[in-house]
Amino acid sequence: MTQLRNYQWEAVKEILDKRRVLLEDEMGLGKTAEAIAAKVAIETAQGKDVNTLVVCPPSVVQLWENLSKLWYPKGVNTRITRVRAPTFIEDIGTAVGSDFTLTTYPVLSKVGKNNEAERLIDIGCGYGIVDEVQNAKNPTSFRSMGVKKVFDSMDYLAALSGTPIPNSIVDIYIVLSLLDPEQFPITEGSEKAILSSFYRMFREDPEFVKRILDDRRLVRRVQDYMPTQFPELRQHDLEVRLEGEHADVYKEIYENDEIRAGNKLWELVRASIDPNLVSPNSLSDKLSLRLGEMESSVYSSLDNLIEEIIGNGGKALIFSTLKGGVTRSLSRRYQKYGAEFIDGDINVDREGEEVSLREGIRKRFQQDPDCGVLVATTVMDEGVDLTAATHIIHLTLPYTPATFAQRNSRSLRIGEVEKEGLEVYVVRPYIDGF
Repeated sequence: MTQLRNYQWEAVKEILDKRRVLLEDEMGLGKTAEAIAAKVAIETAQGKDVNTLVVCPPSVVQLWENLSKLWYPKGVNTRITRVRAPTFIEDIGTAVGSDFTLTTYPVLSKVGKNNEAERLIDIGCGYGIVDEVQNAKNPTSFRSMGVKKVFDSMDYLAALSGTPIPNSIVDIYIVLSLLDPEQFPITEGSEKAILSSFYRMFREDPEFVKRILDDRRLVRRVQDYMPTQFPELRQHDLEVRLEGEHADVYKEIYENDEIRAGNKLWELVRASIDPNLVSPNSLSDKLSLRLGEMESSVYSSLDNLIEEIIGNGGKALIFSTLKGGVTRSLSRRYQKYGAEFIDGDINVDREGEEVSLREGIRKRFQQDPDCGVLVATTVMDEGVDLTAATHIIHLTLPYTPATFAQRNSRSLRIGEVEKEGLEVYVVRPYIDGF
């Protein structure tokens, strides 16, 4: 079993002593290892094996399996069962007596919708790990109800998150409810009623959230524990002047008042990156006939940056909120650099293989010197190690600063590949005089 650092043992003791804890260490400090080591401590205290249920985003199931075998004393003999939606009943039968039972948030959504929590509870897990707990932020969603019903039944709980409040203070209600189910109940009904009650409590006593979190939360910063080992982040703007047909397409969409507001916003996002991504219905006949043939000013600037990165021995991780017409297109564009892409279409299930297709691509980017570019969407925002990237390029910005930080932390962390610094570029398209 790999050895924990001293600060990680503090987290293990907190879980053992307080039973329901939020681990909010900065990304890269090893929350996963802390949660797994706590299982060992619980088993030692109880004198028996304790089946542990882990729920996580689909993108990190393979990582949890790998790290469970690394940090749990049984090593490669650790018995791990995955509970999937298509084979839900069969998997639950197999999970009884396992060391770890792994499932995902989409499965918990199904559990909440179909009132199947008792099936998971019957596995007999005494310890629960809720990874990236902010994924269950909506208190009355099927997903949150599934998480609550299943994990409230367990004696011990570790909720893991680097960003427990991704948008607003109410996002933390599910965390508080998991830590203290009696004081912060969630029943099937009106989300508005739940949040109104929460707001009322907050107005009457603004410090109550802080008191609970101070007692049940552990948060450590990298600079306090690994200041010399952590790579330095250097952020830059990649300003791109849109020219020619690219600028013409953007202007036409901007000035077209017949496009509905929501659609127009997305059309402008697409037009700012690649004029060929917009709908022909949003353009004049002249420009619509040019779709698929126009040059992207952004991609032209990106070409120069990618060439410089690869020429200096680096690797580029390109994040895009847009999927259609972007991920595959850019991977083909940079094929000479061994480019790969990962989006929602890349399978996370192993299907008889040693690793899933998604994990295989991630490993290639991490380990293969001939794979210099990885294009990724939101599915790689959380949990995964992409520390081989020396440069991160945000083709589009995510909705929240928290997600922006999450993306940067795929490489800005202590992980599989060490480096001194990380260069982060944010693409900023503009049009002269516009």
